[in-house]
Amino acid sequence: MRLSASEWQCLWWLQQQGSGDRSPMPALPPLPPLAATRRDRLWRQLQQKGLVDFDRVVTRFGLSAHGRVLLQLDRSVLPVTPDEKLVLQSCRDRSIHPDQISHKVPPHQRQILIAGLAQQGLLRITRQQLGEIWLTPAGAAVLRYDCAP
Repeated sequence: MRLSASEWQCLWWLQQQGSGDRSPMPALPPLPPLAATRRDRLWRQLQQKGLVDFDRVVTRFGLSAHGRVLLQLDRSVLPVTPDEKLVLQSCRDRSIHPDQISHKVPPHQRQILIAGLAQQGLLRITRQQLGEIWLTPAGAAVLRYDCAP
């Protein structure tokens, strides 16, 4: 497998972070010679090659047309859970950040609820960033066997 010097640097750098080869992106300092957009592009390229994987974190979202129609239906028969309903109502007027969801929705469930509602077509995600990133077994093998110390 052919990798650019920047891709090798990203893999090596991720391995050096320790923590079982899993690291949250916001906690990782940027690679010194790379801008954040270039770094994110490299992570996506490495994911396409099967060497790393990562979660995406929604940072901004809004109500879709289907979500607006759903909120106008009879409230006693809404096909969503109470927490999902709170998420939909929170972004009724504008696009918001997950922190702006009603305080009644537990913070650790917000990303899961947003992803589920987006899959149903009730929310539209307008901005997201890389979350936790980790080496795949193939990525660890490339570093172990193909990288000369």
